[in-house]
Amino acid sequence: MTQKTQPKRRKKIKFTVSSVILLIGLIVFLVPTSIFGWFLYQSSAKTGNALFGNRFSNDLNPAITATQISTLKDTLKASANVENVEVNLKAATLRISIDATDALAAADLSALSLASANIVKAVLPIETYFTATDVKKMYDLEINVYNLKDGKDKAGYVYFILVKNANMATWTVQDVSKAVNQALADELRAEMAAGTLTSFLPYPTMKVSVEG
Repeated sequence: MTQKTQPKRRKKIKFTVSSVILLIGLIVFLVPTSIFGWFLYQSSAKTGNALFGNRFSNDLNPAITATQISTLKDTLKASANVENVEVNLKAATLRISIDATDALAAADLSALSLASANIVKAVLPIETYFTATDVKKMYDLEINVYNLKDGKDKAGYVYFILVKNANMATWTVQDVSKAVNQALADELRAEMAAGTLTSFLPYPTMKVSVEG
């Protein structure tokens, strides 16, 4: 008689407490490791590619346009006692340089800087373009007005700068061709001419030689 073979029974997998804990531990370890590995792969794949951004995202709104700059330049050029005007917009600063008539005195140039600011205000309202808010940065304004383009060492040279930063309530005007402390300025010039300038050096024994 042939003996019948009994079919093999599959062994049942028993999950013990220790195996469950081990499985959970592996999952906890693999998930963050996989995520980190993915980010590392993405970063290495983009190595050598330039990243472009804009530090003024969501700011400078509304933006100053080329048409507005052109209009502003033409209007300033048409002003009295103005020989030449340069206007540029860089790093969120509208910078205006006005070469005025050489014969203008300090009072005239001060008045011209204020008149120029009012022209800017008419083309680009201060509240709209040069005033920041709690959530938005805006442009800074700088107006340079001078009478002698290449004559800062000549008699009669006058240079005014009007500044309105976006965080300032209003603009300020300063005569930068005139020393705040004339006596100190004269003393420093005399020491420089003599080659003995030590007032602002870290060591009093140091000397500065001035050539030319």
